[in-house]
Amino acid sequence: MAKIQLKNLKKSYGAIEVIKNINLEVHQGEFIVFIGPSGSGKSTLLRLISGLGEMTSGELLFDGELVNNLPPAERGIAMVFQSYALYPHMNVYANMAFGMKLAKANKEKIKKRVLDTAYLLQIEHLLDRLPKHLSGGERQRVAIGRAIVRNPRVFLFDEPLSNLDAALRGTMRLEIAKLHRSMQNVTMIYVTHDQIEAMTLADRIVVLRDGQIEQVGTPQEIYEKPQSQFVAKFIGNPEMNFLTGSFSTHLGCSTLGIRPEHIDIVPHGSGVWSGKLVHSENLGADTYLFVEIGADKPLIVRQNNTRPIPLQSKITLNPREEKHLYRFDSDGKPVLAR
Repeated sequence: MAKIQLKNLKKSYGAIEVIKNINLEVHQGEFIVFIGPSGSGKSTLLRLISGLGEMTSGELLFDGELVNNLPPAERGIAMVFQSYALYPHMNVYANMAFGMKLAKANKEKIKKRVLDTAYLLQIEHLLDRLPKHLSGGERQRVAIGRAIVRNPRVFLFDEPLSNLDAALRGTMRLEIAKLHRSMQNVTMIYVTHDQIEAMTLADRIVVLRDGQIEQVGTPQEIYEKPQSQFVAKFIGNPEMNFLTGSFSTHLGCSTLGIRPEHIDIVPHGSGVWSGKLVHSENLGADTYLFVEIGADKPLIVRQNNTRPIPLQSKITLNPREEKHLYRFDSDGKPVLAR
């Protein structure tokens, strides 16, 4: 396993700085997820850690050893890409064994390692097949298996599930979570734009924005205690409601945030906000109500599917207790409650 330290890491392309002074410590055996919008620098940062990209300045250490100039093959890493990157002319066994063959391991050791890994991933029945005869989920299992066979200190995942459909992504999330539990001595860094993957897989989440770290924390900390309006907006589906003007100024802030699940429908005349239901989205277990209360955008209210409400109905709403209100200043930074 490896402890990874990023110290004042920077990456520029000419005058354009894409990674801006990143400082981060990834603990031994930890599952860290990098998440952020397109262009936030998450994949670039992963490539710098892997050695596939060259940093402009700063230090990268594995277990206290400086690896800035160490080639990828000598860093003890294995990388899993979204494109699978399997050799089309090799069967599954040959794909998984390839790295060990390059390292000149003996045949018996290779065979045992490949078979043990195939059993772990439940792909032992696929070893004789070519990649073109595999489903997307099977190909991704093979790509992960090829990485495991190398017995790395560090796993790097670059959006490995983005090419799969929704059902397969759910299945593979479970498989990756099980893999992490079974390989607790391996440090894992995972890049995604999918917050469900981040929230369900990570020990800690690193939220990136414009090449900088916006916040680091456990999934619960990121969701419940966002340190900026950007994080509050980015994490959560549907996203947090934001109210400005008279809705926020009397609470001493520029913007007031509240999540859809923290708003209750109450009897007429007893609520803080009132408005008209202009749209609803029924997702089975939950319904999202869009209520026009005179703000910049309709307020989204999450409701258990207890009773349907006709469109254009007048609705009265109450935010839940104080702890569910998020106050932000004009720079998007938290404001302490008065």
